[in-house]
Amino acid sequence: GVLAGRTVLQRLPMPLLHRVSGALFLLLALLAGWQAIAALSG
Repeated sequence: GVLAGRTVLQRLPMPLLHRVSGALFLLLALLAGWQAIAALSG
């Protein structure tokens, strides 16, 4: 796990990694918000 993570970090450029993690964060935030709205309206 850790070894694979280090390999990925060395292979990928940092800006790309930041974009991917940012997109993942936004996706999870949207999912959580959608579930909260569904729970409140349901």
